[in-house]
Amino acid sequence: MVEMEQLVSLDVHQNMLRNSVHSQRILRIIEEESEDIFSFEDRCITLKPECPRQPPNLRGKLLVRNWLVKMRKKRLREQESYTFPRHPGEWSPSHCTSRHSVAIIIPYRNRRHQLHLLLQFLPRILKKQQVNYSIFVVEQAGNKTFNKGMLMNAGFMTALSRPAHGVPYHCFIFHDSDLLTEDDRNMYTCPEFPRHMSIGVDELDYKLPYKELVGGIFAIKTDHFIRLNGYSNLYWGWGGEDDDMGLRVQEVLKWTMRPPDDLGRITTIPHVKQTPFLTLRLRRLLKTMAKKEIQHRRVEFCKIHSETGYSETTIHTFTGRRWGSSRGLCSNDRI
Repeated sequence: MVEMEQLVSLDVHQNMLRNSVHSQRILRIIEEESEDIFSFEDRCITLKPECPRQPPNLRGKLLVRNWLVKMRKKRLREQESYTFPRHPGEWSPSHCTSRHSVAIIIPYRNRRHQLHLLLQFLPRILKKQQVNYSIFVVEQAGNKTFNKGMLMNAGFMTALSRPAHGVPYHCFIFHDSDLLTEDDRNMYTCPEFPRHMSIGVDELDYKLPYKELVGGIFAIKTDHFIRLNGYSNLYWGWGGEDDDMGLRVQEVLKWTMRPPDDLGRITTIPHVKQTPFLTLRLRRLLKTMAKKEIQHRRVEFCKIHSETGYSETTIHTFTGRRWGSSRGLCSNDRI
């Protein structure tokens, strides 16, 4: 009887041991499966869906003139105490992955009030359009003759080295500091071919003066801009570089896209007009286009910083052979 009880006890003990081992295996499997489930959930959280091709929150026509009047009254009312609200110069949608990574290049000089208005207005449009964007403001320092083409090339080179959220830019949009779109359906996205976005400016009676025009707001894919060798650096003064680019596009890419007339309407922020700089450079287009305009620019970078929310670059331009003797002029310049 005692031996029988011992055998039963031994058998029960062995069964309990086997059950314990089996239970531990099951627990280990459950833990491993749980880890896989949780890691899968984490991956699902980080992998955002693509943003829709048609952004859902676009309103269409915007009351731009009313907004400008409101901003002017606010500035006059608050006067010295007034400060412009800060808006991010770099942004991407949080709930979806943008289909477009865009660098906005804004060349300017001595138009600070215009720039502040544009930097309040533009980010709201870009966010509604669900664009992954960075804004680069390029200012020419000193008092030399203005060279917009050189500034835009410098902005392009600066942006290439600073991708937004680690994503290379699909395209670049070159944007005058005094232009505001009147419709948020005028898309700041990357076109298949170069796209002239400012086809109807209020000061030009909302009419396109000539088909080669690409000045104002101009979107172009990164590889196309490189293929065209960027903007010409030869135009000193206000005017010429945009028409040169338009002719380059027609000569090499054969096509310029434009939005419908009712979407491409633009309001100009009031300012004192500059006298156009007339030149015969356009006759030399096909010869100068072969040069590496993007890289062969005679500029000195004074400072590149993001203290104001967007990337702001100040450069000093040089003409002829004055490059070597002109270094260091930026040290006394202020934005």
